[in-house]
Amino acid sequence: MKSISAKLVLWLISTTACVLLFLFFMEFRAGQAAIDKEVNNSLGVIADRLASSLQYPVYNFDDEATRSAVFSEFPNTDIAAILVWSEEKKELICGLERKNKDVHPISRAPQGQGLHSIERPLFPPEDVDKGFMDKNVKRLQIGTVQVFLDRSEPEKRLTLALIKAMGKSGLTIVVLLVILVGVVQRFLVRPLESISRAMVATEKASLAPSSDGSAAFIPNSLDPAELTHAFFELKQMGDIFQSMVSAIRTRQAALVESEGRLRRLGTAIAQAEEMIVITDIDGNIEYINPAFEKITGYSDSEALGRNISALLSRGEGDDLFLRELQMILKNGKVWSGRFKGRKKGGAEYDGEATISPVRDEKNAIVNFVAVKRDITQDLILENRVRQAEKANAIGTLAGGIAHDFNNILGAILGYAQLIEININDCRKISDYIQLVQKAGRRAADLVKQILTFSRQAEIEKKPVDLRLIVKETLKFMRASLPATIEIRQNVSTDAGMVLADPTQIHQIIMNLCTNAFHAMKDTGGVLDVRLAPMVISPLESATTEGLEPGNYLKLSVSDTGTGMEPEILKRIFDPYFTTKKVGEGTGLGLAVVQGIVQQHNGLIQVHSQPGKGTAFHVFLPAIADIAESKPEKLIHLPSGNETILFVDDEKDLIQIGVDMLEQLGYHVVAMDNPTQALTKFQNTPAIFDLVITDMTMPKMTGYQLAGEMRKTRPDIPIILCTGAGASDAAERCRAIGIAGLLRKPISLDDLAETVHQVLAESKIKKETS
Repeated sequence: MKSISAKLVLWLISTTACVLLFLFFMEFRAGQAAIDKEVNNSLGVIADRLASSLQYPVYNFDDEATRSAVFSEFPNTDIAAILVWSEEKKELICGLERKNKDVHPISRAPQGQGLHSIERPLFPPEDVDKGFMDKNVKRLQIGTVQVFLDRSEPEKRLTLALIKAMGKSGLTIVVLLVILVGVVQRFLVRPLESISRAMVATEKASLAPSSDGSAAFIPNSLDPAELTHAFFELKQMGDIFQSMVSAIRTRQAALVESEGRLRRLGTAIAQAEEMIVITDIDGNIEYINPAFEKITGYSDSEALGRNISALLSRGEGDDLFLRELQMILKNGKVWSGRFKGRKKGGAEYDGEATISPVRDEKNAIVNFVAVKRDITQDLILENRVRQAEKANAIGTLAGGIAHDFNNILGAILGYAQLIEININDCRKISDYIQLVQKAGRRAADLVKQILTFSRQAEIEKKPVDLRLIVKETLKFMRASLPATIEIRQNVSTDAGMVLADPTQIHQIIMNLCTNAFHAMKDTGGVLDVRLAPMVISPLESATTEGLEPGNYLKLSVSDTGTGMEPEILKRIFDPYFTTKKVGEGTGLGLAVVQGIVQQHNGLIQVHSQPGKGTAFHVFLPAIADIAESKPEKLIHLPSGNETILFVDDEKDLIQIGVDMLEQLGYHVVAMDNPTQALTKFQNTPAIFDLVITDMTMPKMTGYQLAGEMRKTRPDIPIILCTGAGASDAAERCRAIGIAGLLRKPISLDDLAETVHQVLAESKIKKETS
């Protein structure tokens, strides 16, 4: 039995040695992986930082600033070398290498074992190429930064950590081995020794006759109590081993099931259409799924180790956005929202993401996981739906618009006839002219409302006074609704501002009021619109479907129409669901309204009872009032004596423009054909001090005319006139060098001030050039 005991101990020691070797091997593999990860993370962070700090020096060919920015990275002792190349690596702009703790310039990439490198492209600064390039076109690359890292220092640090970890593991296993030897000695070796002694005693037993003359084996030296005890311990040990085997099998089955779940989870993540990104707590990417590469173009090797902020589109306010995002996530909250991403080629895309913290067993945040989706096409479709709903609403209000225009035209024509009749009565003529001007301003305001409501443009949130929009929209609708529908409005004077897109707020009110009209058009009734401030407390927040506590404006639109059944009420926000007749609606109005409200971090609620009407309540976050500075009204109109070329295809507008400019003292050359006007300018460019041109003309637009004129004389100041509602006109004018923009109808005040300002700026440029 001593040999059995020795063999058991030897087996345990051998097994322990194998386990130790296996653990050492795994620790070594993990250490190598950790070194690779640390090197990649360090290289990615340094390269991203350099790519950002070198934009201006490289773009401005400032070699000294470039060298200073590169040299500032060398306090990091892991850096071996940094090289900055011009575009396509044609020329080395700056190269520095560490040798014997000193930094020296180099003219080529360093060679040697243990060096690990990474590259990042250099692009022009955002404020330089913003507005001069299509966002969908690949960005111009002005250079490349290449960073080399010496692996020896990270390897030394991690080797020392590896030795410490393996020492701890070895000591732990030795202690466990000693305990295991004691357990085996107590529960296995001792019972076997007892059985062995009993078997030896049995072998030595003598054969003694029994009392009835039969033969029986009676051991001479066997203690029955000892034998019973030995068999009891052996049985007990067998039960223990049986329970251990059962536990091992149970755990093995659970492990197999867990591995299956992990494989299914991995397969689902790999095959998901949404981008899934896992980062560390500093935002450095640790994992991307295949969908991320498919959408953005960045592969594993290009994305891993980079900070997630480097893959976002940068613009005004982005630094504040990133700081707020980090604050939300590091406080353990989930963030959901939209963002602007940048693909590998530089093209931008619109994305929607949900970012959640990942916690360990100690409830500490160790990672962040982001599920992102490219919604560029969704936004395009959403914009088309909004435009369709606007067209539908405009169609509904067409009668009211025509009614208002007829009233305005009636006033203008009537007063014009009265002026003709009373041509010798100066007092009456003056009064009639003021009334004609008033009617003209009403017409201009009506056109402006239609263009503002129907324009197709990017969402632009800004501080908006909701009171003005409500009153303006109701005024717009009043003439469109039949006399059987009474409009009541109750707008609180305390209602403040919201951060919103004015056009979309117009659309919310128009759609809700149009729905109310459809509910009452057969029976008539009351359309009640209310606007008031309200404060949502933390307790009320739980009953308002997740609205954050704070200050809100509550917009209520209610009617006394037919109302809705509960089954219909549940579906009113579903796209394409409608109870209207064919041709009366698309079924998209309320879905669009809900989408707009959600984009403004608000909430829309509806209450309705059959036969008693419907009420919609919209909650929008309020902001502090912002005082608007109003320009002082001009008392004396500025004038001049410069020569102006005036181009418009409408002869009546040419006559009005010439008369107003000559009234201000200017010399005017007027032309109604843009091609002839260009020829005139090309023949005598020096005689003109300013060009004023219409935007929309046959054969040649105002943009094209301005571009051709600037080829002949680049310094000629040009003012563009437009009657359309193009939202990008001002930005486009700046991009092609147009000095001013006038909106039609043009008033004498606006014309005088714009012409004077543009000529003054042109004069200053000439004096300083």
